[in-house]
Amino acid sequence: MSFISLLFVVAICVLVYFKVLSDREADKKKIFILSTIGITSKQVRKYLYGKLKMIMAAPILLGSLIAIGFCLSLNIGNTLEWEIPVSSVLYNSLTVAALYWGVILLYYAVLKIHYHRSLI
Repeated sequence: MSFISLLFVVAICVLVYFKVLSDREADKKKIFILSTIGITSKQVRKYLYGKLKMIMAAPILLGSLIAIGFCLSLNIGNTLEWEIPVSSVLYNSLTVAALYWGVILLYYAVLKIHYHRSLI
């Protein structure tokens, strides 16, 4: 399961990267047009970082919540059979989700720097 989870994380990172690359030309045009009317570089950064947050945060948050729900629903029968407390399953699920979010936040930090540099 860990290998499959790792593959999903890598796949998500690749998809987000290609989504950002595909939007780069449109964003360059938009930033050029906005710069002609006087937008500051701080406002450009705020726009770009907000866009990246929406691309990354919404699907990942929803996916994490669904994964925790599936993990609990699939393992509730096993916890009753093996006499494992449900709280330990929830704790493990939340730990994995927190690690996943940590990796994604690190990826977001690197991606926003590279994306901003590629546009300016």
